[in-house]
Amino acid sequence: MDSSTIIATEAALEAGLYPKRPVAIVRGEGARLWDADGRMFLDCVGGQGAANLGHSHPAIVAAIQQQASSLISCPEIFHNDQRAAYLSALTAALPFPARVFLCNSGAEAVEASLKFARLLTGRTRIVAAMRGFHGRTMGALSATWEPKYREPFAPLVPDFQHVPFDDVEALGEAVNSDTAAVLLEPVQGEGGVRPASPGYLALVRRICDESGALLLVDEVQTGFGRTGKLFAIEHSRATDGCGSSARTAWPATASHARHHFWWRATGVCRCAGRPSRHANRRTAAPGRRKRRMAAGTAAGAQGSVDSRGARGGPAGGH
Repeated sequence: MDSSTIIATEAALEAGLYPKRPVAIVRGEGARLWDADGRMFLDCVGGQGAANLGHSHPAIVAAIQQQASSLISCPEIFHNDQRAAYLSALTAALPFPARVFLCNSGAEAVEASLKFARLLTGRTRIVAAMRGFHGRTMGALSATWEPKYREPFAPLVPDFQHVPFDDVEALGEAVNSDTAAVLLEPVQGEGGVRPASPGYLALVRRICDESGALLLVDEVQTGFGRTGKLFAIEHSRATDGCGSSARTAWPATASHARHHFWWRATGVCRCAGRPSRHANRRTAAPGRRKRRMAAGTAAGAQGSVDSRGARGGPAGGH
């Protein structure tokens, strides 16, 4: 099909939820894209973070092809070699001992964090930040601040409260013995690329500890070297709760190993059982060598982070 046919077909058949550019992309190599009519473009979107290694990277292509030739799917009810290898690489790169729930998107990772927090604490209240963005599924949307996302779907999940971002006093007043968790981004992305002040997350950690609440850190935007460390939370002393991440290599929720409550969860994620996904992720996964590379390459970039805290960060949406 040529570009005009592709565009007309999608316009006639899709729900129309996404504002689209009048371009029909059919092929990519590295940072270059080609449309159906052969025009070349420089990819400044990067799959919204999912193609940070570029398109058709030989190592990624080889890993997917090799796995597809041996096993396409292996649900979580069975053990699998690729999943085991990937989980080993992933947990070795995390800044705290962890257990991991693999899923499919940033919003789904946030949903899992919210559920795990309620299961572990027996509480229901969630405190999130104004101008924060966590996704468009019902629980994640309830934690999201922007009215234009929330209002069409009201009423949302109850027991969510929003406080000003980077305001320790306001957060301390909101968190109490009924609070299950505090959900924050280390750098607010859609809220305007707003980094937390140095020391803020450590103080939030203390508030959570004093009230028995979990600290949930949404690193969908900041994970995997985008702030100068592999995870933005490593710039502070606040690494004992749950982290949610997606994009570059892993949509997942990681919980500190001391919160060993996974067996109580009632949800099942079938797509997390695809060995081809794990082979792909493992090929791009952050081993210790990639951790050092991420810190080195991001340290001098605009929006990098020094040892005192964040000075900038990424933008975008889930």
